[in-house]
Amino acid sequence: VSAPYGLASSTVLWTYEDLKSLSDEVRSKYPTAIIVGARNAGTSALHTFLCYHPDIACTMWDDGFFSRDDIYSQGPEKWLSKLRPGSNVVLKTAEYFHSDKVPGRVYALNNATKIIVILRNPIERMILDYMSMRRYPKIPDALEKNNSLNEMLLNSDGKINTHWGCFRRSLYSLYYKRWSAWFSKGQIHIVNGDKFSQENPAMELTKVEDFLELKHFFEESSFAYNNDKGFYCYETNCLGEGKDHDLPTLDSDLIGRLKFKLR
Repeated sequence: VSAPYGLASSTVLWTYEDLKSLSDEVRSKYPTAIIVGARNAGTSALHTFLCYHPDIACTMWDDGFFSRDDIYSQGPEKWLSKLRPGSNVVLKTAEYFHSDKVPGRVYALNNATKIIVILRNPIERMILDYMSMRRYPKIPDALEKNNSLNEMLLNSDGKINTHWGCFRRSLYSLYYKRWSAWFSKGQIHIVNGDKFSQENPAMELTKVEDFLELKHFFEESSFAYNNDKGFYCYETNCLGEGKDHDLPTLDSDLIGRLKFKLR
């Protein structure tokens, strides 16, 4: 598969011909849509709420087929065999948005795939990413665990460390450009993560239903704000503890500098 607009090779191993060669049962599990990110922007809540829709088939955990070379090299059949069948399969892997090789791999396997991206205030997302790295048990030596937010964000000369991963993952335009080079605008839906988390989620979910061409299922009356958790719950079902509580703060001057960098 040739990379569009001179982009680097996407190390594609599998194409639509490989997908067509699989049995109907396995092929039917291929996702209609993939929530690709952005990480710490609300992907888990978005996916969890969408899974309540009766016409959506969800697998709550995905092994990162398109981004992990060790799994990708084994081919799509083994990956798809683990997924739930359905006419509208929706997966979520929040790391995909920031990967340079995933868009081309997804396109090669099925260029009709719909892409869902949820974006929120990039500074807030960066801070949440930092907090997530501090909690993440699989990288015990992560620098974030032993350094403050300011120590990670600023170089010794006081300038913003634009190479820091949590900062770079908030450069939304960089990653969106990669995805839009492969997929048309009509195939990419952007969820307003700020509205999704701060207002009734049904409003953004209805837009996703329209994007997926599904009947409207979500109603505002089904969601209620939980003051203890600090976010909306669907009927009596609430997600785990909120990620937005007790976040470190930044001074106004630094916020202004970040806005300029992340504009």
